[in-house]
Amino acid sequence: MTTCLITGAGGFVGSALARTLMAAGTFGRLLLTDRAPKPDWCPPDGARVVWQPGELHDPALLDALFSGRIDRVAHLAGVVSGAAEADFDLGWRVNVDATRALLARSVAQGRSGPPIRFVFASSIAVHGVPLDRKSTRLNSSHRT
Repeated sequence: MTTCLITGAGGFVGSALARTLMAAGTFGRLLLTDRAPKPDWCPPDGARVVWQPGELHDPALLDALFSGRIDRVAHLAGVVSGAAEADFDLGWRVNVDATRALLARSVAQGRSGPPIRFVFASSIAVHGVPLDRKSTRLNSSHRT
């Protein structure tokens, strides 16, 4: 049975992925986590879907998440833009410390069995001077 972990499952992208996988039924087990409370769209915890709230940099949450085998990770948790600017420490904990801790647990698990397929789809904003029109036009034509 394939277990998929989705971090940031309460966010825009994470919830879309989780709901798509639930509708398709193409997974064995979904392990969903977010620092936010369980959303209304998430079914009650059961054999196939489990919601585990918490902070990814917390070793206790990582212990709970990695108490069984994980085959796939979609790491979508992040503090973006204004929130990370307003609270630098929070942005650092979520965007850097949590990612590093999650990668370390994934590597450790992979040492005793097949490696985890790990996808990090960052939506973390980049800050700096505005791009010129040519660069903006080029970038927007390549969005998917």
